[in-house]
Amino acid sequence: MSLLVSDEPLATRLMCSRSRGEREGGPAHVTSALLALLIGERHEAEMALLRARSETHAAIECLIEVAWAFLLIETGHPWRGAVHAASARQSEGFSADGGDDFLLRILEAQAQGHAPDAEHARLQLAAKTRQAIPDGTRHAALRAYASLVAAALAFDAGDADAAEAELAAGDTRPTGSSGLLGARADLLQARIAFARGNADEQAIRDLARAIDRLALLGAQRDLGFAYRVRATCGTRDASERAAWFARAQPLPARAGRPDLDEQLVLALEHSLVDRTRVGQLASATHDIASITELPDVIAAIPRLALVVCPATAAELLQVEEDEPPRVLSRHGIALSAAPDSVVTALRSALAGESATERGDRSLAVRPLAEAGPGIALLVERSAPAGPLSTRDLEQLAVYASLAGSSLGRARATTALRETAARDAATLSAIQDGVVALDSQGLVVSVNEAASSALAIRREDLLGHRLTGFPPLVPLCHFLAGASGPGTGIVSLPQGNAVVRYLVHEGGAVLTIREPPDRAMDRRPLGAAPRFTFEHLVGRDPTFLEVLADARKAATADLPIVITGESGTGKEMLAQAIHNASGRAGAPFLAINVTAIPRELLESELFGHEGGPFTGGRTDGQAGKFELAGRGTLVIDEIGDMPLDTQDKLLRVLQEGTVQRLGSGRETPVQARVIATTRRELERAVREGNFRLDLHDRLGVVHLRLPPLRERVGDVAAIVEHQLGEHGRRTGRKLSVAPAVMAALERYEWPGNVRELVNVLEGELALLPSGGDTISRVPRAVLRPLVARPRTPAAPTEILTLSELERRACEDAIVRFGGNVAYAARALGVARGTLYAKLKRYGIPVPESTPTSVTVPRRDPPSQ
Repeated sequence: MSLLVSDEPLATRLMCSRSRGEREGGPAHVTSALLALLIGERHEAEMALLRARSETHAAIECLIEVAWAFLLIETGHPWRGAVHAASARQSEGFSADGGDDFLLRILEAQAQGHAPDAEHARLQLAAKTRQAIPDGTRHAALRAYASLVAAALAFDAGDADAAEAELAAGDTRPTGSSGLLGARADLLQARIAFARGNADEQAIRDLARAIDRLALLGAQRDLGFAYRVRATCGTRDASERAAWFARAQPLPARAGRPDLDEQLVLALEHSLVDRTRVGQLASATHDIASITELPDVIAAIPRLALVVCPATAAELLQVEEDEPPRVLSRHGIALSAAPDSVVTALRSALAGESATERGDRSLAVRPLAEAGPGIALLVERSAPAGPLSTRDLEQLAVYASLAGSSLGRARATTALRETAARDAATLSAIQDGVVALDSQGLVVSVNEAASSALAIRREDLLGHRLTGFPPLVPLCHFLAGASGPGTGIVSLPQGNAVVRYLVHEGGAVLTIREPPDRAMDRRPLGAAPRFTFEHLVGRDPTFLEVLADARKAATADLPIVITGESGTGKEMLAQAIHNASGRAGAPFLAINVTAIPRELLESELFGHEGGPFTGGRTDGQAGKFELAGRGTLVIDEIGDMPLDTQDKLLRVLQEGTVQRLGSGRETPVQARVIATTRRELERAVREGNFRLDLHDRLGVVHLRLPPLRERVGDVAAIVEHQLGEHGRRTGRKLSVAPAVMAALERYEWPGNVRELVNVLEGELALLPSGGDTISRVPRAVLRPLVARPRTPAAPTEILTLSELERRACEDAIVRFGGNVAYAARALGVARGTLYAKLKRYGIPVPESTPTSVTVPRRDPPSQ
């Protein structure tokens, strides 16, 4: 019943309820269904109830059946509603001693009220239900609802006196506010007065108050009915009555009440006798009301005007002072009237003069006042077709009224959407945390900085009160009894923070900032991820399948492992996943395990407290997990991570908290982890170099990028893409000679995509002045730096893995004359890893010598 007595707009509550439904399911879906019904979105309401039934257990079956009964009775299907009400009484969660029984009695009385014995149903409801509901605030909304239903049943039975008595007997505003229940009571009070023939100022005020409240709430179903009452009882002017009918016409279809739609058409027929023309008008108004996008509404208004009013031309114009009229859209043939006469007709119509008063029946101009100042619809019927009739002008007036409403609504929606996008971008750009609360204390807006400071996900905060989160108890105590502006230091999950608040009529706004004296890590949070899935070019089916899986995984918010040889694009894919996920606005950080000394790796990942620390800062620093916030942390070359660091990483992933080195305090972390490696992790697990439980924890989604040599047709695709990108930057049309392309496709590209891109960049830089075609085969392709070795002869002895590794490292160092970078590349390991192995096996590194030195114990690579 709280849905019927709250003053908060239904659309706002529906948005929060949808968000809760995605997280919690069950009762939240039922709430969404009821809100959607009250707004007028019956289809969404039914879908939400079906989803609730499919996702939940028998404990809330009663709630679902009650919701179905309410939906069906409200939309004009009382007997089907009664069936669901009976099912609710038989369900597992039904309580005969609580509010369930009282609510079902009311719904059953509503269902019976549509029968011939409606008076009996009202008496039963008044005598049993309303009087049986206990006193007190807990059931105040139920008592008010029972009184309103009893009054409505009495009124429908023709007993206005009994209806007024029922309204007087019950408080239809139990919370001191209006809400939907109060608006319905005002509407019924006005109907009672109109039924008695007392269309006095008080009745008009009651009706106007009901319409205003229903409009603010966004209760489209009730608003359509109120418009109809306003048209039939609240005005005597024919054109004004037609305008109210036109405003009411599109609403019943959304509400799921075709019976009201039929009643409106009948009502229109009293003002416009021609049934065919009425049908055209109803069709056109229905069409224009169903269009929501601003450009579509602008285009449709003159087109549908020619359906309503048979003419030869129609234009939608914007008239501004001292400026010629601007055509927004047009339909039909070109206007035959002289431009001066058109301007005169427009300005006269906007000034309030009709076409009849001007004596001109070939042009009709109707201002669309609700769309904004200076907007007008002009319709012309050329001389051979004859002048516009009075009936034409009547229909055009009705249509113009609704068209203006539709255009105004579309403009407001567009402006609201732009404002919301601008506000969201502003909030995201603000470095301070910002939290907005409504008058009920519910969080209605929060940016990522605030979410990080509070250590609670943004989705979990929205639509909830801060008091529902135990870690925020100090903040709630600080805000208790707050009024006006205020500032203070508050203990938050991430440490002390300066909190400023400003209380206003509609709620409060909080800003959260770190204290100026807090020693925080000031390092940049990494470069913004610039790659998306559009940057990953290829046609190979295997590669495309990997991208398709990656797109799905991006929205799943699970850990991901990306494997592939060096240069295959693991970092690019990680950035694309981040940018396609819900974390796109949060930080994106990357750490390379092999590029950081082992002693400092844990400090970089997990952070450390202040104090003496080898290679670290004495004032303490946050680790990558903390700095990433709710963003993405890429751990590159995770296959080379030491086992003891793997233990700590596994604990962070399992517990969702991190402990800085030298600290005993647990800090919640929410970053998503994407791990990349060129190694085969399964093999590393078998060899004991990688933890199986960490492999299982990280590898929820495993994406393997194939090497370029296995991607059929992708060399040409990447070349075309790179030439196109370079051409756009330089304004040139570049190409590759067929012989060069053939050579590029034959080459095996041990460095994969990275090597191909680098080779192309080098060749483009060396093009002669005025040359736009790469006609020379790159030297790197003719004489590759690292050729694939020939198959070795069968060994005469079985060597241990350690000995094989030692020999391979020694051979590579000698082969490349002491150049560790080239040797590491040939071995397929990082340079830091090779240094560690050289130290382990005691292999000296000679001074750099030419790379053509003969390699002992192994045939030299083919040149």
